[in-house]
Amino acid sequence: MRGAIAAAMALALVFAPGCQRKPASWKEWMDEAPATWKAQRFGETFEHCRKAMDYALEEKSGPRAVASLECMAEAATREGKVAKALPAFELVLRDYDADLRTSGAALRLRNNFAVAMVDEGRKQDGVDLFDSTLDAYEGTPQSSRTDYRVRMLLAANLARGVRVFPDSDASIRVSTEILDEIDNHLVTERFRKNPVATLGTAEAMAAIAELIRLRGDPRAANELAAKAREQLAIEDDVLEGQMRRIPCVNINIRSLVLRPCYASLR
Repeated sequence: MRGAIAAAMALALVFAPGCQRKPASWKEWMDEAPATWKAQRFGETFEHCRKAMDYALEEKSGPRAVASLECMAEAATREGKVAKALPAFELVLRDYDADLRTSGAALRLRNNFAVAMVDEGRKQDGVDLFDSTLDAYEGTPQSSRTDYRVRMLLAANLARGVRVFPDSDASIRVSTEILDEIDNHLVTERFRKNPVATLGTAEAMAAIAELIRLRGDPRAANELAAKAREQLAIEDDVLEGQMRRIPCVNINIRSLVLRPCYASLR
């Protein structure tokens, strides 16, 4: 009898005003996030997911760390403070890149954090991340070579990111090696009559054209810009009024529903 009374008293204390038990696991912190997300209190959502990240790291759970990062990244983006999530991204990239890759979100997160780095003034770090992401996960389904539209977004962002370093190795690479790759890809896919596979190349060519102009070759820049406009018309026909940007994706983390998108430098 005494045991039953003690248990009832303990339960009453748990649910008494001001005595609610704080979340004490990854799952419990993630389950706090949906209510604040729906209320558009994105700073609070970020904190819930940051605390969930702490548990994921303590458990050394890569998949949970990646899921926490997804939440932190999107909450920080909605809050207009995406740089808040940069330390967590760098940690996950360093310690859990294999889990990041298999999550299917690696290219998007790498791209978006590279954009954030450039926007926050960490231009060299952002350029390095764009450059390395073009080559990341070679030989796996997660490589950018398996999704040419994403690869072209990375190339366009790299070309824009290196405008402050027009004579750097990354600048030379995107305006020569990557541009040659684009030319070869267009020839191949046009021969195959497969215009869908060329989506995104117009944006990349236009960005590279501006970079070439900065590097002091206006004639080559004008020629490439003209090719970019021709390709843009082809892509407009393919898209038939659909949005030009890469479609956003749906992500479910327990009961939290997110829809992150790819970011672009301007």
